[in-house]
Amino acid sequence: MIRRLGFFSILVLLSVTAVSQEAEWLSGTLFVTDGSVKSGMVKIPQPTKSIRIGANKIAFKLDENAKTERFKNSEIASVILNSEAHGSAKYVMVIVDKKPALLKEVDIIGNLTIYSRNMEINHAGAYGIWFSNNYNELFVKRTNEKAVFEILSATRGINYFKKQVAAYFSSCTAVVKAAGQVAKKADALPALQKYASCL
Repeated sequence: MIRRLGFFSILVLLSVTAVSQEAEWLSGTLFVTDGSVKSGMVKIPQPTKSIRIGANKIAFKLDENAKTERFKNSEIASVILNSEAHGSAKYVMVIVDKKPALLKEVDIIGNLTIYSRNMEINHAGAYGIWFSNNYNELFVKRTNEKAVFEILSATRGINYFKKQVAAYFSSCTAVVKAAGQVAKKADALPALQKYASCL
C-alpha cells in the first residue's frame, strides 16, 4: 500500500511540474514603460486560470549565457516575439478585469483592435494526475476605451460569444449577423473581422 501511494505521489509531482513551466525562450524585444528598449531573448509566462506554480513575470536576457532579468506586467508596455514557426507577433499590455495583462495583437480594423490570449486550464484526472488544455480567448478594444472587452472565453461556450458580440457590436449588424452563424470557436475571429464593413 505504501509503495502504491508513493507511486501516485510521484505521478502527481510530475504532473504539477509539467504544468508549471513557462513558455519557451524566443528572440524578441521588450518595450519598457520607462521608455527603454531591450532586444535579446524573451520568455513570457503561460496564462492560466488554474493555480500557478513558478515564475509569473516576463523574463529577458541578452543571450543564452546572460543573466536573466524579470519584469512585472506593470513595467512592460509591449513585447515583440520572433518565432521560426509563427513569424513575428506583437503583444501589448492592456487592462483585463482591472489588471494589466499581456495580449497578442491579432488585427487592427479602423478604430478597433482585436487581441487574443492562449489560456491554459488544468483539470484533475484519476489518481490525482493533472491534465492541461489550452483554449484561445478573444478581446476587442476601440481606441477611446481604457480596458479590453472579452468576446470569446476559454471557459464559456459559443452562446456567450454571441451574447458578447450582440452587446459590443450593437451598431454593426454585419458582425452580429456573422457571429450568429458561428458554430465553433475556431470561426469566431472571421466574424469579428466583418467590422470592416461597418466603418
